[in-house]
Amino acid sequence: MKTFKLYKTKIYSDSRGIFSRSFDKTNPDILDFNVAQVNISYNPAQATLRGMHFQVSGPPEDKIVCLLTGSVFMAIVDLRADSPTFMHKTELNLASPLKNAVYIPSGYATGWISTSPKTSLQYLMSARYEECTFSGVRFDDSNLGINWPLSPKVISEQDLNWPKIESSNIKL
Repeated sequence: MKTFKLYKTKIYSDSRGIFSRSFDKTNPDILDFNVAQVNISYNPAQATLRGMHFQVSGPPEDKIVCLLTGSVFMAIVDLRADSPTFMHKTELNLASPLKNAVYIPSGYATGWISTSPKTSLQYLMSARYEECTFSGVRFDDSNLGINWPLSPKVISEQDLNWPKIESSNIKL
C-alpha cells in the first residue's frame, strides 16, 4: 500500500546559485510515478490556507509537492478507509525551498498554510486535475486534530465551506 514520503532532493550548488532535482524516475520510493500535469501555486500573503483537498474519483491522483519559495506548514491525513493508518495525520514544516519534496499518493487529504509571504509550491501530478473529481473537508475540523500554527487570513469560500469529516460521506 502506498504511503506519503518526505524525501531530500538532489541539490547542486555553485557560484551561480543552486539547482535542485525534485523528481527522479529512479527514486525507489516513486518508481511508478508518471507526470501528467505540473502546477504551481503562488501566494503573496502570509497565512494563506489551501485545503484540505482530496480526490474522490477518476484515475489515481498522486502528487509530488516541492516548496519553491517561502515556507509552509503542511498537513496530510490518510482518508483510505481500508488503510491501517486511516485518519492518521502528519504535519510538516517546509522552510527550506528546493531541499525537500513530499510524495503524496491518492487517498490522502492535503492542505497547507503559508508561514511566510511570497510562498510558491510546485505540484507534479500523476493524473490531470479534473474539477468534478475532487472534494475537501474543513481544515479546522477537530476530528482531524491539525495543529495549524497560524489562523488563516486568506482562504477561499470553497475551503471555508467544506463539510466536517463525519458529514462528508468519504468513500475512498
